[in-house]
Amino acid sequence: MKRFEMNRRTVLRGLGASLALPFLPSLAPQKAWAQAATPPKRLLYYYVPNGMLRDKWTPAETGPGYALTELLEPLARHKQDFTVVSGLDNAPGIRRDGDAGGGAHFQQTASFLTFEHIERDVFRAGKSVDQIAADAVGDATAYRSLVLGTSGGSSTGVCAGQDWPCAYLAHISWADATTPMAKYGNPASLFDVLFGATNASAEDRAKRLSRKQKVLDVVRTDVAQLSSRLGTYDRHKLDRYVTAVNELEDRVIRLSNAPMCDPGDEPNWGSGYIARHEAMLDMLVLAFECDVTRIATFMTEQGGNNNLGPYSWVTHQGQALTEAFHPLSHHSGDPDKIAKIAAICRWEMDVFAGLLDRMKAVDEGDGTTLLDNSIVFFSSEAGEGNDHSPTDLPIVVAGGGQGTLVKGTHLAYSAPNNIYADLHLALLGAFGVSTGPIGDEQRTTPLPGITV
Repeated sequence: MKRFEMNRRTVLRGLGASLALPFLPSLAPQKAWAQAATPPKRLLYYYVPNGMLRDKWTPAETGPGYALTELLEPLARHKQDFTVVSGLDNAPGIRRDGDAGGGAHFQQTASFLTFEHIERDVFRAGKSVDQIAADAVGDATAYRSLVLGTSGGSSTGVCAGQDWPCAYLAHISWADATTPMAKYGNPASLFDVLFGATNASAEDRAKRLSRKQKVLDVVRTDVAQLSSRLGTYDRHKLDRYVTAVNELEDRVIRLSNAPMCDPGDEPNWGSGYIARHEAMLDMLVLAFECDVTRIATFMTEQGGNNNLGPYSWVTHQGQALTEAFHPLSHHSGDPDKIAKIAAICRWEMDVFAGLLDRMKAVDEGDGTTLLDNSIVFFSSEAGEGNDHSPTDLPIVVAGGGQGTLVKGTHLAYSAPNNIYADLHLALLGAFGVSTGPIGDEQRTTPLPGITV
């Protein structure tokens, strides 16, 4: 029987495939088990475009007794697992006199995690905070970070009609001032990277695919042998994990085999986008669970959301929406547009609640969950799409950060103690990372009240 040496990066390998495993303490030597008794922390930055409707988002009360608003209500079942943070401004993202026109979403999206002022004619953003964290983690995991979204996005060229670099809209993660991080937006490609072909040669992978073998087909014997060595808890954990991977691969295969477009005048944006979105979130959680990475960013769409068609999966007054999000976000006080934006924002929060569900369902084996051991930051490039301003941003900080985060409350800030970059210094500290000054304003002081 093959001998398995268990650590947090154990991988089963077969012809053209490999499968990273979650940590299974019953396989580890006593010393290693003791060293690995505390699961690792994870750090996630989750982005949605076009802001929220402030009067439907911001709670009227502060402190733990606050009432959930219309747009926060989908998170009700997780109320004790997150904190609402209001009043913070990302001042470097605010447009300045002399800035080129038409660039609000470009500037605010590229500034989302860099806290730098963005210009059209000088291509420069800055190192994003997720990559500062990734540098600190280094090679502790197979991937220093994962940069994910529902679309890949361009790293070159200018966007038609705007003359602003498209990279500003497509990326919130930057390796340095001029290098946006490559973003995975295709579920099939991401599955192959994470679970299908790690360290496999192109020839071996081609042989596996030609035989129509899935990942578990080529590691099934090893899984069975491994299972026989596990304690009852770890055996159930392994069974749940491989079942989830198998089901996810089936879904990815179905997505890959789907027709490129539907007949008729309009493509069916809804079914493809939703399936892709859900598959990407499932893979994100699996990557965290088996410690493939500890840091990730996720963009539900690009800044301004100009590339997505009608939000037909969202309904208002019993009817599917026929408009795209970005034009609606310029509501100018129109009640009908505001109601439709509210429906879209509630859908976004439903999806985010589902992500927290997934993370809370992952038992880490020591009585904690993946959500307990994570720091999850949720926000947008703008406070509200109609005013194109990165002020009073809609922010939720979820997870426990292994006991480092304040939870279950609403924290409201005001000037001068309302600097958005300072919140990120606090989150880095909760993650265990210290850093030098960040952003245009060279911020060095963590925002008070965020950590225990």
